[in-house]
Amino acid sequence: MIVAYPPKMRYDTCNRTMHDADGGTKMEDLSAKIKNMTLSKTERQIADYILENLNTIGLQTVSRVASGIGTSDTSVIRFIRKLGFENYSEFKKVMGEKLIGQYQEAASGGEKFVHSRKMINQSELINDVASCAMKNIQKTCEGLSRETIEETARILMKSHIKYIVGFRTTASCSLYMKGKLQYLLANVRAVSQGGSAALESLIDITEQDCVLMYSFPRYSQVNQTILEIAAQKGAPTILITDSVTSPLAAKADLVLSASISGLGFTNSYVAPICISEIILFSINAKMNETDSDRAILLDTYLARHKGW
Repeated sequence: MIVAYPPKMRYDTCNRTMHDADGGTKMEDLSAKIKNMTLSKTERQIADYILENLNTIGLQTVSRVASGIGTSDTSVIRFIRKLGFENYSEFKKVMGEKLIGQYQEAASGGEKFVHSRKMINQSELINDVASCAMKNIQKTCEGLSRETIEETARILMKSHIKYIVGFRTTASCSLYMKGKLQYLLANVRAVSQGGSAALESLIDITEQDCVLMYSFPRYSQVNQTILEIAAQKGAPTILITDSVTSPLAAKADLVLSASISGLGFTNSYVAPICISEIILFSINAKMNETDSDRAILLDTYLARHKGW
């Protein structure tokens, strides 16, 4: 089979994306490549399916693609290799990242909801969500260092007031951490309302306190202000965000990265919660037996009210 490439076009076998002569990455050039290939009948069917489903192919298993076309898994895999990918998993990963990028660039959560409702396959929903969550956790844990976790635990343990910050959807992370951390340490405060309420909560922060902040795209301006206030007051800051290149990272003393790629209209916060649990276990491991009195006493009183 002879494959005709578009003029002035090359293929990067490392990144598995098409590049034009001046180096600009263009995922849409995958379409151009397919359209310029000489294909058999079966390959044309597979190509047509890919082109018709460019925005959802990253969510589909090879079996689902083969079933939708009416061909075999082997035929699909063979064609994917002909495109330059080592296997279907790599192709799916690249196309999935393209889809994630589209979600993150969407103007609002409402737009993401509309798009995801059209694209998510209900028959594969459980497996797809579970797979996405596990990948996020694995990627996150691979990027964590023991030293950073232990330093985070040390700061939280020695600080007087622990401000746990997270707004809007990340409020779920801050409230979870606050609820668990207060079993181990005193003076834990959740700051989960943005705007002036957040600034009022932290205006009296001192160098004896600390901030643990959860912030992901789109980053709130108030997050930057809080980090600036903490820095001015000499309070250490710990940031859990999506990347060390986050616009907030330069303002924090410690940065822990969490993968938040989601399948649908919102980010996935499974990995940030996982980081929270790692920090909690690290704190627990550093505590003396007498330090457990607080948790036991709290449990005793909560039991009277059935946990409330």
